[in-house]
Amino acid sequence: MGKTALRQYLDLTGLSYREAARRTGLTHQSVFMHARGKTPIGAASALIYYRVFGISLEKLLADKAMPRPK
Repeated sequence: MGKTALRQYLDLTGLSYREAARRTGLTHQSVFMHARGKTPIGAASALIYYRVFGISLEKLLADKAMPRPK
């Protein structure tokens, strides 16, 4: 599986997880986990990322948490 839409955006813009957290009001941990695909992005967080960064809701909500290797 490739990078999440959030991680692609952060890589493209050069924003750190901390700066993204500051701009969105979400925790650094939440942004990190969402960007790395460790936890799925819920509707409320997706709406925040859309409003702050302009990332499409469809792309954000299509990203699923990546399964952990066994």
